[in-house]
Amino acid sequence: MRSFYMVRHGETTTNLDKIATGQMDVLLTPKGIEQAEKCRKVIDAHSIHPDIILCSGLQRTKQTAEIINKEIKSPLHQHSELNEQSYGDWEGQEWADVHLEIEKYGENPINGETKIEFIERIVSAFEKLLCHYDEETILFVTHAGVFEALLSKYKYRHEKIKNGVLYYIQFSESGDELLNFDLVSE
Repeated sequence: MRSFYMVRHGETTTNLDKIATGQMDVLLTPKGIEQAEKCRKVIDAHSIHPDIILCSGLQRTKQTAEIINKEIKSPLHQHSELNEQSYGDWEGQEWADVHLEIEKYGENPINGETKIEFIERIVSAFEKLLCHYDEETILFVTHAGVFEALLSKYKYRHEKIKNGVLYYIQFSESGDELLNFDLVSE
């Protein structure tokens, strides 16, 4: 593992309505589009030039990545292994109701992906993609759960991952240690 940039997709209607989205395919709100445009300006202001942009297979990340990439014009590839956790029966429910179910039944959604399966999928995807694109500066456009899964491997505590905000992440060469997790700029 090594260093790269990461952005959570812009705000969606389900984010706004506090709905568990998981792998539902939803689009950005007007505010989400503005967040992606602002992120593009931050990338430009910091003279960051990603060689490649990798996003999940879901429309909200692709839409965010395309907005960011308007001026950068880097190759953009979707990878479904970067998708948000499958929340199974929780998808489409209000988060308040999901939290009640978690209290009753635990953190693994019925007919969805367990937390452990999700973390293993995400860590494996990052290891594979970082190895495949080992010489490139990569910008990942993903989901809050993907950030959490990746950071949980390193037992790293963080504040809420914001929509449409650029983060810089650096690991040791061996991939055993998280060296930096920094908000680039809002």
